[in-house]
Amino acid sequence: MFRYLLIHSLLFYCLVGLCFSCRTKPHAGTTQKERRQAALPLPAVARGNEPFWLLQIPDSTTVLWERPGRGIDTFRIFDRAWQNKQWKIQARNAAHHLEVVFSPRQCSDGMSDRLYPFSVEVLIFDSKNTHTPQHYKGCGE
Repeated sequence: MFRYLLIHSLLFYCLVGLCFSCRTKPHAGTTQKERRQAALPLPAVARGNEPFWLLQIPDSTTVLWERPGRGIDTFRIFDRAWQNKQWKIQARNAAHHLEVVFSPRQCSDGMSDRLYPFSVEVLIFDSKNTHTPQHYKGCGE
């Protein structure tokens, strides 16, 4: 019985140690403000017009993409990164690969007097033809 408890205790502590060693750590020299900025504020929403589109990120695993007449497509996030003071998110579903960049700079949608805190770019690649993406620009919050 003692050997059983000892083995399971060792396995538990090894797993805990492994989990903590795999966490993404901030680069040396980053300030607390930069680390706070690196955490993508969720939920996040972005929109654009001409053509109209709406992108929602309700949690850390899902992207919802909507265009009139085409319904809502659901994507699974497989990569998120804070690079060059921008959030870069990559997601995919069976038919498409989606890349989203949130840049923290004021943005106007051109149709209202409202200012948004983020400029957003979206690239959508067809899973069969990854060399010619659809490109969308808009604003986010």
